[in-house]
Amino acid sequence: MIYLAMSSMIAIMITFFFSGTAKVIGIIKNGVQPDSLNFLPRRLSFGVNLFLPFLELLICLCLGFGWFSQPFVLVSILLFFIFLFLHLKAALKNSEVTCNCFGNLASGKMGWGGVMQNILLIAYCLFAFKLDINSSIGGYLGTSLEPSIIILSSALLFGLGLTAKNIEFN
Repeated sequence: MIYLAMSSMIAIMITFFFSGTAKVIGIIKNGVQPDSLNFLPRRLSFGVNLFLPFLELLICLCLGFGWFSQPFVLVSILLFFIFLFLHLKAALKNSEVTCNCFGNLASGKMGWGGVMQNILLIAYCLFAFKLDINSSIGGYLGTSLEPSIIILSSALLFGLGLTAKNIEFN
């Protein structure tokens, strides 16, 4: 169980690292893009789209160093539920809205694949929530846990999340 929890935590960190970094690069290159789903008023959408990448990177750092891990896992669950709702809204409307989950790194359409991806990420968060509050990734990797198994399984979980994102249900 500890292997699954640790792998889930690292998969969440990888997801937030790539997502946050790609969005920050996009902001630097193109500025802040408006909300394409019109979920929020335009001004509020601007602020959220500017703040979100930095929050994702902060979550990645805090989970990695074990700073306030459980509160940040709860924040992650909240974010993934919001993303789940947005993807579900787009899927039910069958809209052709571009998903910027990973900025310009991997673009696609919002919809059922995003619903599946966010369900997986919420499940990862629930497993990660089982970890000790004050533990860092380095602290666990320095123990008797086999680091290669954890790193490989984390990469597989991250890959599973990306694969789920690209599923098209027609």
